[in-house]
Amino acid sequence: MITPVQRYTRCTSEDVASHVLLVEYPFMVDYLAGLMDDVSRIEGQVGIVTATGLYKGVRLTVSTGGLGGPSLAIMVEEFSRLGGRVFLRVGTATAITPRLGIGDLVVATAAVRSDKISEAYAPLSYPACANFRVLRGLMDVLTSVEEKYEAGLIASTNIFYMENGEEAKKWTRFNVLALDMDTATFYVLAGLRRLRAASLIVVDSSLSKGIAKPFIGGEEEHTEIAGKVEDRLRRAAELGLEALKLVYERSVMEAH
Repeated sequence: MITPVQRYTRCTSEDVASHVLLVEYPFMVDYLAGLMDDVSRIEGQVGIVTATGLYKGVRLTVSTGGLGGPSLAIMVEEFSRLGGRVFLRVGTATAITPRLGIGDLVVATAAVRSDKISEAYAPLSYPACANFRVLRGLMDVLTSVEEKYEAGLIASTNIFYMENGEEAKKWTRFNVLALDMDTATFYVLAGLRRLRAASLIVVDSSLSKGIAKPFIGGEEEHTEIAGKVEDRLRRAAELGLEALKLVYERSVMEAH
C-alpha cells in the first residue's frame, strides 16, 4: 500500500528508502544524486529536494533537511511515515573550542538541549543522543579512509547569528565542542519514534577564533572559507553515503 503524498516533501512511500541522508543545502542533493544510479527526484515545498537511488547497489535517499529544529523535525516525521528508519544528518556548526578549525569534522555523540524546540516533544530530562549502530558505522568509515574527526558533545540553540559569544563559550567548561541548531531536536525525535540517527558536522565558523559563517551555496562572492566548507561538506556527505551503506549491509547480515 502506497502512503499518501506528504505535505512538505511531496513524497510517497515509493519515493523513500529505509536509510536516509539529510543535508542542509539543495546543491548537495544534486551532487550526491550524481553518485547514485537509477535516481528518482522529487521537488517538495520551499526548496526541499529529495533523490532516491542505488549507491553501490544499496537503495538510499538523500534530501535537504532545512535549517533548524522545526524544519528538520518535519523531514524526519514525514520520512519516518514513509518507511525511513535510519537517518544520518550532515550539517554545519560553529566551533567554540579552539581545537577545531574550519572544515574539521565532528561526530555528535549527544547534544545539549538549548534549542527549546525539542521541549515540545519531550521534557529536558529526556536525553538527546545518537544511535550506537549508526555512530559505529560512521566512525568505522571515517577511520577506514583515515579521515580525522572529533567525537563528542555539541549544543543546539535557536540562534543562527550568535551575538553573545562569551555566553556561548560557557559550554566549553562542559566539554561541548560546537553549536548548531538541529541535532538536539533530531536526536530527541529519533528516540521517540524509535529511529536510528547520527549527526556528522562540518565546522563552518568559530567563536573562539572570530570566524563568521560564510555564504554557502549562493550567488554571493565565493570566499576561500566558503569554498573550503563546501568542499568539506561534499566530502562529509560522500562518507555519509558510505556509512549508511555499511549500516544497511550490517543489518542485513544480522538478520541472517
